[in-house]
Amino acid sequence: KAYVLYSRMASSWLNQGISAKCKLSSIQTTAIMAPNVALVIGSFFMGDSEKSAATVKKGFPKLEGLEVGEPTMGNEFDFDSLKDCKLLIICTSSQYGMPPPDFAEFAHHLLNAATNHPGCLKHLQHAVFGNGDETYFDTYMNMPRYMDMLLEKAGSRRFFARGEKGEPNAALDTEKTTCEAWTKGMWAAAGAARKDPSAAAVPWDALWAKPKSEHHEQVTRWDLKKLESKLGKPETVPTILTGKPRTAKFRDLQHYLSHIRDMDAGVKNVSKL
Repeated sequence: KAYVLYSRMASSWLNQGISAKCKLSSIQTTAIMAPNVALVIGSFFMGDSEKSAATVKKGFPKLEGLEVGEPTMGNEFDFDSLKDCKLLIICTSSQYGMPPPDFAEFAHHLLNAATNHPGCLKHLQHAVFGNGDETYFDTYMNMPRYMDMLLEKAGSRRFFARGEKGEPNAALDTEKTTCEAWTKGMWAAAGAARKDPSAAAVPWDALWAKPKSEHHEQVTRWDLKKLESKLGKPETVPTILTGKPRTAKFRDLQHYLSHIRDMDAGVKNVSKL
């Protein structure tokens, strides 16, 4: 609706001759930047990862050129929107080593990307924070570790060491990671990542560069067949995995802003007549 409204406003200003150029420039100056940092959640039961995502969102220090979207459950997240993202932050728990039910579709899309379309996320940079219960020793921290691994296989660049609640983290110089400390370090690294996206990726096991895990550093991998047998298969496949263009002309606000810039250029040409 906003797209239609602003287009009609611009058209009206042009027809009335009321300084359309100035008004369009004002819209461009005051318009809210479209989110280009995705924050995706995999949470259940006590909602630990949902709380972690809220901490990450709240801790965003307003970095130039970056805008964080609202924390979104994996099943509700538009995987195709990653085409327009610069950074992806995942906060997830594990359910017996598998995705929480509300994260199943995102996990399926990511596994599909890593398995069948390696490199499709090469424009992206990511960081992962995990919650886990050591009572479930064999599959402890499996989802954050596996998702971090799959993102790399899909082409994304890890810009900060994975955070695992209660585990060591060399980047933070701590033996017991908290979400608050990880969030602060991660956003500092995000600022550097924005300026130099071609820098070498942080290693998958960088968090254990000093103290090792008191539990284990293992990952239980599963394939699409096993995932689908446990949690089903998404009804649709993201276009980022099919190569087909999205049908919406203005999929998000970034496309709208591009449209406004084109209109402003047109106004400049008219003003020369």
